[in-house]
Amino acid sequence: MIETPQLQLIPHELPHFEAILTDQGQLEQMLGITVFDDTFDFPGVAGIEAIRYAYGYLKADPDALGWWTHLFVHGRDKALIWQGGYKGKAIMKRAWWRSATRPGYQRNVDRNEKRRPKF
Repeated sequence: MIETPQLQLIPHELPHFEAILTDQGQLEQMLGITVFDDTFDFPGVAGIEAIRYAYGYLKADPDALGWWTHLFVHGRDKALIWQGGYKGKAIMKRAWWRSATRPGYQRNVDRNEKRRPKF
């Protein structure tokens, strides 16, 4: 989970999806949050169908846990305000670079080390 004073990002797990698809009150009890009746009514899209798709994807690929979808919980109100995710798994590549200060020096670094989000 990623947490700031204003927001919690909780990775969607299979029991969360199952609660949403059967009884949203179970999700409230699991996470200790408020889930409004219309939380999963997405304007312009298939709403619960999107939940079913995400559930099926996570069930078929358990490695997607942690990056696939998240529940967005308002920090102060402890209310589910949205859910969302990523199109694909992050690719962590390593790159070789030469130091400008020490000719011939090489260091194996993570390209993303300076781009990680600050919460």
